Amino acid sequence: MPSLFSQIDSSTSHDSPNQELLSLLIDTEHVDSAQPILSSLLDFIRSGTARISIVDENYINEKRLLRLQSQFTPRLVNLILESEFEYGIDSQVDVFIRNQMKENALAAKHWINDIFVSNFQNPVILVGILHIMSRLSYYEVFPEGQLMAAAALVHSNVEVQECGVRAFESWATLESLTILNNVRVATPWLQEYIKEVVKDLSREQNAPVG
Repeated sequence: MPSLFSQIDSSTSHDSPNQELLSLLIDTEHVDSAQPILSSLLDFIRSGTARISIVDENYINEKRLLRLQSQFTPRLVNLILESEFEYGIDSQVDVFIRNQMKENALAAKHWINDIFVSNFQNPVILVGILHIMSRLSYYEVFPEGQLMAAAALVHSNVEVQECGVRAFESWATLESLTILNNVRVATPWLQEYIKEVVKDLSREQNAPVG
């Protein structure tokens, strides 16, 4: 059987010698216990490849986030201000956000959360964002969507609070039930609404209340 080095020498005649060599080294069947140096080299290549993948992924996400912040924030804010949100009916801003989520969900969620936090004193923006989040699935928006909805529950504006409740109602998970079951608000009609939502979710989840 030809040695590892003879295989490497023969691989240099191919069109892509670097790819051939890397493939050869990655193939563990060519590295036996009698070659500790090659085994260490293999471990180094693998760990280096993993690090490069992580760096590349982080770079892509960061680049996408910066692009969203610099180019699309004003557009999103304007779309929210111009839209009339109705439960069960998609608006132009819903389509816009879904497209951004398809392109890079991690960056899009981070970007939307940043806008939510920076506009926490602006109920109109918060209501718009919560409407959008509630129309996406629980796991699509996790965890930023749930954090925004939870923050909405303690906002001073009742409409923002209601949108937070409706978001958890829309996701209809056991976690939604747990959160709403522990929410207390000062507005009687909203507290009564929360009570009804908790009852409905309890039946859906077959879980006790209280």
